[in-house]
Amino acid sequence: MITTDDISGPADFSGGITDSILSLSVLSNPNNKIEDVEDGTVLISSSIVGEIGGFFAGTGPIDKTIALGFLLSDDSAATHRELFGKVLLDGDGTPAPSTLSIPTPATEDLNIDWGTWNNPIEDNWVVVNTTADGAELQTSNHFAMIDPTPVANLTGSGSYGSSAASSFIGSGSAGGVTQVVAGLDVDFNTGVISNGSLQVAVAGSQAWEIDFAGSINNGMVDLNSLGGTLSDPGGLISSSIEANLGGVFTGIGAEAFVGGFDLIDELNQFNQVDGVYTIER
Repeated sequence: MITTDDISGPADFSGGITDSILSLSVLSNPNNKIEDVEDGTVLISSSIVGEIGGFFAGTGPIDKTIALGFLLSDDSAATHRELFGKVLLDGDGTPAPSTLSIPTPATEDLNIDWGTWNNPIEDNWVVVNTTADGAELQTSNHFAMIDPTPVANLTGSGSYGSSAASSFIGSGSAGGVTQVVAGLDVDFNTGVISNGSLQVAVAGSQAWEIDFAGSINNGMVDLNSLGGTLSDPGGLISSSIEANLGGVFTGIGAEAFVGGFDLIDELNQFNQVDGVYTIER
């Protein structure tokens, strides 16, 4: 990547594809430097780290148009420069076609309304209440109104994960939530929820990671943390995370899951983040 100020920040990456969704990882390469393109001055000597994700788009062949989003930074705690944005790629290097097929966000497609409390709740919690209009998912600072799926009538299993249709809202002590990546597996026959994972990035300065499992009982989702960590660009801050989690399946066939999280660092309770997100089947 080269900025308008002629600053170059190269990054190597690899990954795989599931359906049309790309899962990519930035590879550590000490030879990649942030430098001035004009005079070759090396500005940052540390390697490039970050996140890249995307999906195949467009009406042409699948190998012609890829939409990518990226958040890159150097891994030096002293400087920590960031570069983020979106880019369209095609197979021969020409501009990507203007006709793109971008999935409708789940919040629009499944009639999910959410927002921020005018008067935030003091406690760290996630709760689901049934109302006349559906279900309300609450965290200490955010809420969502959802049309719940009657999961007691469902059979089979499903895997849910972050996709191009996913959305999120959240904030914490370090600033606004800038990325949420989550996933889970569910067996509707037994009600068992497994392989739950939640990654939350806050303002480019904090990264929270939680593993979880749970169950569906009488149509209600119960999630339990299996452990988590909080890190910043300098490394691990804490592995003692108090995590309150919850959620609601939505859509006629449970096409999406709306999750809520409220996380606190037990070693320093000033470190906190909460929010709401969607993942899709």
